[in-house]
Amino acid sequence: MRQIHRMGTWNVRGLLQPGKLEILEKELARCKLDICGISETHWKNNGHFLTETHAIYFSGNDNNSRNGVAFLIPKHLRNCVVEYEPQKMTSWMNVDSGSETSDQLWDRAKNVLMAAVKESDVSVHKRKRQHWMSEGTLKLVEERRSLKASGADTKTLNAKSARIQEACRRDQNAQLQSVCAEVERHANKHESRDLHQKIGTITKSLSSKTWAINDSSGETVTDIEAIAEIWREYCQSLFQDPQSQCYAPTEPKNEEIEPDILLDEIRTAIKHLKNGKATGSDAIPIETIKASGEYGVHIFHTLCQKIWQTGCWPKEWAHTIFVPLHKKGSTKTCSNYRLIALISHASKILLHVLNERLKSYLSKEIAPEQAGFVKGKGT
Repeated sequence: MRQIHRMGTWNVRGLLQPGKLEILEKELARCKLDICGISETHWKNNGHFLTETHAIYFSGNDNNSRNGVAFLIPKHLRNCVVEYEPQKMTSWMNVDSGSETSDQLWDRAKNVLMAAVKESDVSVHKRKRQHWMSEGTLKLVEERRSLKASGADTKTLNAKSARIQEACRRDQNAQLQSVCAEVERHANKHESRDLHQKIGTITKSLSSKTWAINDSSGETVTDIEAIAEIWREYCQSLFQDPQSQCYAPTEPKNEEIEPDILLDEIRTAIKHLKNGKATGSDAIPIETIKASGEYGVHIFHTLCQKIWQTGCWPKEWAHTIFVPLHKKGSTKTCSNYRLIALISHASKILLHVLNERLKSYLSKEIAPEQAGFVKGKGT
């Protein structure tokens, strides 16, 4: 095994047809792939078997010929496999969801997704930020410390300090030139995200942090629980409208009832969500939901369909985490912060479906003269 091996992946879209496995092996030989992970094998159960050239380890659905994954390795390397454990994801399909509430369905879905998150969790070692001072400058600082400890005269120490200041200015200018070169490179490649981050490293000022906050009467509060209560009241005030009116709920007529949610709507909603976003209280990243593939589509289709039919939203989906970011002025005033709301990525799937369905109705109510906040128009 101590040699270079070429690896690849392939969605084969089924291996039940006669001769398709042999064609797959010939293609692997043509592409010179030693190890290949394949999906959508449509093989039932799990296990391993040998062919003339490969050892194949697979895992599939116990009841239906759909989904399924496998690994192909060269036959002579089969003894290098110490053990393997097929991962089954059929618990969701095997349970009748008709008698369960939306909260119970979400709990089961969350357990499946959280198990996948824990298994795929890789510890990330944060790279220590490189200081702009060079090794030569740090060596001069160490020399000055040694001279001071040995009792050197003031003239010698001042001369060494002058050399240190000169070296610091030279290193700082070199660092700024390096950052400016990277800014120019990101600008030429239209990499706006990296461009903004690089500019921030040389323009942002040090922002102090404090636990103290002023209440509505102007008194400074330092107790953690009292601070949390002040923020809760402030967040509630942002969503209160004294001019709003409450209307009695009305039951829709038969001809007004919308059709059930489609699988394609769930697929589109999952695909629409952006990667790299902070998670909500459930700590399930959108990348995990996307990686679940068709299995995840069926999970959220069943869950969203239950919510659509019953009108009961899972309680955890209604939980929002507000993160305050200081923007200006005193750090003790709540209104000087900008709040970011972190909600569950799973809830965004149904929200996207609802938003797309409402667009067809709202577009008719928008006047043709309106240009602001309208797709395809601008002011």
